[in-house]
Amino acid sequence: PNDGGTPGDAPDNHPSGEADTLGWEILQSESGETIGIIGGPDVRDVYLISREEGHPNRNWLSATIEADPGSCSVKLIEMNTTSYDSWNIISWNISEMQGQQANVGLELPYGRHLMVVESNSNEEVEYSIQWSWITLEGNDTLDGEWIDYSSEIDSFFIIIGLLLLSPWILIAYWRWKGGGSLELEIHEKRRLKRLRERLTRADPKNEKDPHALIHALESLADTDWNALISEWGPPFVRHTTQSLDLVVWELSSGKNQISVTIGLMLEKEEWNLAGIRFQAIEGSEWRISNVVPEALFDGDEVFLGDMKEKSSTFLRVDLEGEAKGFDLILSGLVGGEPVAAVPTRAALLEEE
Repeated sequence: PNDGGTPGDAPDNHPSGEADTLGWEILQSESGETIGIIGGPDVRDVYLISREEGHPNRNWLSATIEADPGSCSVKLIEMNTTSYDSWNIISWNISEMQGQQANVGLELPYGRHLMVVESNSNEEVEYSIQWSWITLEGNDTLDGEWIDYSSEIDSFFIIIGLLLLSPWILIAYWRWKGGGSLELEIHEKRRLKRLRERLTRADPKNEKDPHALIHALESLADTDWNALISEWGPPFVRHTTQSLDLVVWELSSGKNQISVTIGLMLEKEEWNLAGIRFQAIEGSEWRISNVVPEALFDGDEVFLGDMKEKSSTFLRVDLEGEAKGFDLILSGLVGGEPVAAVPTRAALLEEE
């Protein structure tokens, strides 16, 4: 693809700091056009856009995307990029393709922000984005007679308060009506379904698309944890404590082999020298044949290294062996002390 008018695919992930954007093209001018191709294995194109100093009237970014109906969505994201690293999202606005065109806008401060195109289709489609900075009306100083409305200020704030609370009242009603369950949008359900299919079918040895698995796992890391649990269903194995949540989903299995996806979310406490072992049940020990993303492994154990708190890690592990199941053992150092996390339920393979 020629995303952004240059050869190659646009980045797939949100940058977390200045170092992640080295080599990125920055969209900076009063207006412009960006074209690209998305769909299939390419689920996201991320563009870096800058509001330049010296242009106080450029405070609203408007983007209009043209593509096949329902094929993709466009999102504007306000970022806090004041530091060299630890960039974070402040706000965002998204527009789905209903017809052949969709428009989205967002008020942005000086600095760097993101324009993101996400695919809703298994087929590749071309898209074009017309973007421009717009001056919001009402910024001019008004001359004339001033009227004192201070006596009506209490009523004004009551009305404004009710207006501000009305969306939350509606959300609370929906949550109550739905029994507190998590409701996912259709395009998000489709995206999670496609990610699972890609993780199942992707071949790590495929030279034509060697990064397909890595991109799919990185997309999982950007997904809401509860949404993933809700859509993918009960995990093969799950172990939850106050500081971590460890889940395993079975992707595929056959004679003497099984492929699984492992997700690990750390709420607090950093782990050092972490590793996961697949201890065989009723049979010879398992042998790990492949791990994505690339990690050291030996026999039935894969080494994860150091993991920071408030982080999510996903990997696909391919196992070979004749055992009827396995016990999962996560071990490492927490605060310098050796710790092991072992789910109470073993993973048992179905009889073929």
